[in-house]
Amino acid sequence: MRNDTRHTSDDDTKPISRDMIKKCAVELFEENGVTGTSVNDIVRRAGIAKGTFYLYFNNKDDLINFVFEKFGEEFFEEIIMQNRDNPKITNIAESVLRYFGKNRMFLIELRKNMNAHRGYPYFKKTIAAFSKVILNFLNLDERYPITQLDAYSEVLMGTMFDICYRLIIEESIDSKSEAKLMLEDFMKRFFNCEPIFT
Repeated sequence: MRNDTRHTSDDDTKPISRDMIKKCAVELFEENGVTGTSVNDIVRRAGIAKGTFYLYFNNKDDLINFVFEKFGEEFFEEIIMQNRDNPKITNIAESVLRYFGKNRMFLIELRKNMNAHRGYPYFKKTIAAFSKVILNFLNLDERYPITQLDAYSEVLMGTMFDICYRLIIEESIDSKSEAKLMLEDFMKRFFNCEPIFT
């Protein structure tokens, strides 16, 4: 029932679906931020009753996960899959900056959720996917056998998100080339990379 497309009673030509509600939510998230957007704002923008919203989503968190799950899939494709066969740090740094340059809202949410340790499914999947990439680079000394790779990944991703955030959102880093150098330098030091990866 939740995936059905319905029509409003006022206008039978206006279809209601999860994707239509998502589109309205994304517009509002971009204008006011996720935290600054309420379910009431979303139903007003969508032109639907509040009860109709709950036919499609359990609550705002359910909608947030639905919205950002798609961003997570794109992140996986554009950063992880595209660099799978050529896992060089410079390529990953470029991919990360390019992706977040197009998807500022996702950067803000990932960074916020990482700092707040929120448990959205999309967030957990994004961290887990990036953890696999990190395995390709890690040259851990046998004296430091790390078993909590997800926590380790969060440390790396948190710093990467901070660099991107300072460039794209705060604009406190002067240029993309400077941010790229920062990302590359950080990752090389973090991974203690062999030359093949750089």
